[in-house]
Amino acid sequence: MNGYRRIAASLALCSLQAYSWDRHFVRSMAALARDKDYGEPQRAHLLRLAHKYRRQLPATILELGLELAESAAEARMARGESPFADFAKPARRALRKELKVREAQSLPLFDYASGRPT
Repeated sequence: MNGYRRIAASLALCSLQAYSWDRHFVRSMAALARDKDYGEPQRAHLLRLAHKYRRQLPATILELGLELAESAAEARMARGESPFADFAKPARRALRKELKVREAQSLPLFDYASGRPT
């Protein structure tokens, strides 16, 4: 069994708050078909949840989570990226794309910090 699948299966046995996003996410990851692999954001979120619910998890799962987090950071550094997962990258890419479209169509730009068009 894949290490992340073991973490997801162990988290599914934890007592999570009813109707919470954590519970929904863990159950969906635990039920995912074996032939499909988790994406990088999903793997990183599983590791965050393993840390959040670490008091309910066995020590072997926690050690496995630390090893997986370390190997993921090393792989990102080998690719020349930051050792920490960057989840804002798609949002920044979408914002740059929107700004290019607005400039090409000479539409007013929107200042997201102030909430007003410039």
